[in-house]
Amino acid sequence: MEDNKREKNKKARLLVAEDESFVLETLVNFLELNGFDVIAARDGGEALKKFEDEGGDVDLLFLDVTMPELNGFEVYESIKKRFGPRPVIFSSGYSLEHTFAKAPHDAPKNFIQKPFPLDELLMFIKELIFEKGKGMAPRIG
Repeated sequence: MEDNKREKNKKARLLVAEDESFVLETLVNFLELNGFDVIAARDGGEALKKFEDEGGDVDLLFLDVTMPELNGFEVYESIKKRFGPRPVIFSSGYSLEHTFAKAPHDAPKNFIQKPFPLDELLMFIKELIFEKGKGMAPRIG
C-alpha cells in the first residue's frame, strides 16, 4: 500500500545521514518543507539499516563523511555492493581534497563542504535526481 502511495505522489525519497543533531534536524526540516520524503539517520550504521529497511527504495543519499560506526564512504560502498549505485552527496567540514584522499578511488565526487547554504544543497539534490532520469520533483506546498 505504501509503495502505491509513493508512486502516486512521485515524491523523491532521500536518506540523510549526519551525526550532528542540529545539522540533521535542520536538513530534515528544510528538505521536507521543500517536498522531499526524508529518512534521517544519526550514524553510518543506522543509515545502512534504514536503507535496508526501505528495501533500497531511496532516490538519493546525503552522507556525512565522518560519522560513528561507519563513515559515509563505507555506507555508500555497502549500499552499492548490495543494491547498486545510487546518486549520492558526500559532506564534510574538510576540503574536497582532504575528504577524498581517504575515499575509495571510484567514489562519486559529489561533495558539498560544511557549512553550506541550504539553497545550494537543494539545487545540487535536484540536479542529481534529474540527472539520473528519475523524473521526480519535490512537491512544493
